[in-house]
Amino acid sequence: YYLAPHQLIYERAETGLQGKFSMAYCVSAALLDGQVGLAQFEEARVQRPDVQAFMPKVRMFVHPEQTTRECLPTRFSEVTIRLTDGRTLQQRISHAKGQPKNPISDADLDAKFRDCAARVLPADRVTSVLGAIRTLETVPDVSAIASALIPPAAR
Repeated sequence: YYLAPHQLIYERAETGLQGKFSMAYCVSAALLDGQVGLAQFEEARVQRPDVQAFMPKVRMFVHPEQTTRECLPTRFSEVTIRLTDGRTLQQRISHAKGQPKNPISDADLDAKFRDCAARVLPADRVTSVLGAIRTLETVPDVSAIASALIPPAAR
């Protein structure tokens, strides 16, 4: 939609931070890696030759139906892929994954938590914290859960 070019300001990302604001990088990483998680925003991944070579093939345009503020209630994303054999694949998504009308699955949410938490917590603690979080609404005191979230090096 019309605001995307003002938010995704880097056509060719060279750093992890730039990658977070680059449609070309995010699409390239998603296609090459099959996912976009924290690892895709590490400097080494952004700078790898395969992703640097792929980014110029990705172009972002504001769709003609999405040029004004009035489009916000009905905004969508549309991806068109032109294959080397001449075929064109196109998909329009009205609600991004994780939005109320397209909620993220529990399995995907768990995977996202594990990806983030594993960077600072040992694997066994990630699993126990995830289990504890599932019972968050019924625990009388959350201090044990909060304490379990503190990385070992910070204790």
